[in-house]
Amino acid sequence: MNNLLLAKTEKILGNSGGKIFNNLYKLLNSYEEPLEKVTFAYIERYRKPLLVSPKIRFNYTLSQINEIFKGYSEYSQDNIRNLYLLALSICGIKVDDELALSFINAPKEESYRYLRVIATVDNKPITMRVVPNSWGGKDSILTTNFHLKGTDIYLEDKKICTITSWCNLCSINNIAYVSKNLYGENILCVNPLQFCNQECKFCLRTQEMYSKNRTDELINLRADQLCRYIISELPEVNYQTLNEFYISTGRFRDSKHLLNYLESLYINLKEISCNQFDPVSKEHQWFKVSTHLLDTEEAMIQAQKCGVKKYLYPIEIVCDKKRKKYMASQGVPNNKGDVMFSEIITILDTASKVFGKENIEPVLIIGIDTYEDTMSALLQLKNKGYKTISYNVYRAYYEEQLNLYNMSLEEIVDVTEFIKRNFNQGYKQVVDMNNKCVQKSYISI
Repeated sequence: MNNLLLAKTEKILGNSGGKIFNNLYKLLNSYEEPLEKVTFAYIERYRKPLLVSPKIRFNYTLSQINEIFKGYSEYSQDNIRNLYLLALSICGIKVDDELALSFINAPKEESYRYLRVIATVDNKPITMRVVPNSWGGKDSILTTNFHLKGTDIYLEDKKICTITSWCNLCSINNIAYVSKNLYGENILCVNPLQFCNQECKFCLRTQEMYSKNRTDELINLRADQLCRYIISELPEVNYQTLNEFYISTGRFRDSKHLLNYLESLYINLKEISCNQFDPVSKEHQWFKVSTHLLDTEEAMIQAQKCGVKKYLYPIEIVCDKKRKKYMASQGVPNNKGDVMFSEIITILDTASKVFGKENIEPVLIIGIDTYEDTMSALLQLKNKGYKTISYNVYRAYYEEQLNLYNMSLEEIVDVTEFIKRNFNQGYKQVVDMNNKCVQKSYISI
């Protein structure tokens, strides 16, 4: 075993031995090991899925996608390219040659999740599901007409763009990373508690854990341990210019657990940063927490006293039946899937009084709800005066997840363009390749 990594693990945790110690050592050691590279034969081992959803197909041609984009002709060429990349993120990509193949990492653990290319275009990340050739030619709804040749992305014979870096990170144990957002604000994102017993059917994290029973391998860090981890693994963080500390966690037990963690985190961050990061007293700094557990005014006010200034509620799905079906787990207290959309609107109204409506960010996943349900929810949020929406377009990680789509590509494009016209965008990552912390995960081409 590596004595330096053993000492680092002990310093972060404050102890030695035990399951968490072994798991953290394994994680730190994984950064030192070369990643296994994928072969063309590896890609072809993924079996052809059976689609039952009438809404979904992936074999859009160049002419068909251009026809979809005609309604958005007022956009610049750059924005049209972003629409191509949106289509790509849904349809997936084929890999043409050895250079393109080198941008795919094999999962370090045995897994049935689809292979992905995680890369950047103009410093914005894009995730592409890799599609086997054996899934058929142009007549197959499972195939794709996007392909990666070297570093260039094509739709049929039209070059869309060139990737500028690729990500070598493929673990769900990602505890902390640094990024920027579209507004140039510096963000430190953390995931202190990887375990989530919510079992959302659309989530990579919970599907990975429950399908392979990997919960024993996860690392849940106390606030003081998390701060020591940041010092150890992200030493280049400039706390004076850090704007946002974003807590993206699987699940706290309840609001009391979350609030206690926030209080401890605030104290420890002030200490390790020598008061350079103080979201309570400094206007340009804040905590942003993604949680459904802060659902009372009392809990929100207590969080605000710890430096929480931005409130992100993970609505994700708006249809109450789908929320119960895809987001609920048996025997889980404070179950996210049990909260109806009408109740969420009431919670957001309460949050608006505490944090200010301009600091509220409802989160939606576009593609699982029907077009009609999604538009109805967006209009309701707009009429209530909310200005910001954080959203992700749904991406399938496993075979059974492909049938969660309830929107066609045409409908997804229309919804995302409606959001862009009517709301500010919430968090969208920008990869800062000048930052040494980022260079641990992304490799320039």
